[in-house]
Amino acid sequence: MTESDLSGHQKERKIVRVMRTYDLDHLEVQLVNRWTGTGEEQFTIRELARWFNVRVVERAMEDHDVSFDGLVPDPETVYDAIDADDPDEHQERVLEALRDSGFPVDDLAEDLPHWRSVYAWLTEDKEVEGGNTREPLTPQRGQERIDKLLSRVERVSDSTLSQLARNREGEVPDAEVSVRLRVKCSECEHTCVHREWIQAGGCPNCTDPA
Repeated sequence: MTESDLSGHQKERKIVRVMRTYDLDHLEVQLVNRWTGTGEEQFTIRELARWFNVRVVERAMEDHDVSFDGLVPDPETVYDAIDADDPDEHQERVLEALRDSGFPVDDLAEDLPHWRSVYAWLTEDKEVEGGNTREPLTPQRGQERIDKLLSRVERVSDSTLSQLARNREGEVPDAEVSVRLRVKCSECEHTCVHREWIQAGGCPNCTDPA
């Protein structure tokens, strides 16, 4: 996406303009709290920018009443498609469907602020200290990150299969999508789910109990 943010205290930051344009001024406090970890899960600046941009996409979808064959697409899926430098086949279909519905994809992409814009607004304009620029990756956070990704894969897969089923003539049984990640040890070839691997701090079969 193109970053056309304006720097300097005398000029309005892109993120400020976007909050006003999309009626998201109430997110200002949440942005600060998620950056500092005050009463909220502490985000890195890239995670925070993504969180904000997904909220912008969600509001734009609500304003334009976006739906594909009566189903409302997931805002994160839409954001990933818009933000992708090299969209995959599924993301291309999402973008095409959005444009066919009259959704202003390119205008929205131009509105989404870069993480550097969010960082400058927080540290220079809001003068917020103690932000999380390089948060250490804990086992719990690593597991949450993988779980979120698997959940997104399930949502995209379920949406895709449902759409394909609707395109077929006649009744097609509903599909239940379940995604599991298994990790294989390169030493002993033991396999386990990712949670077990993370909790053990490595291969449960090779790692000595603490």
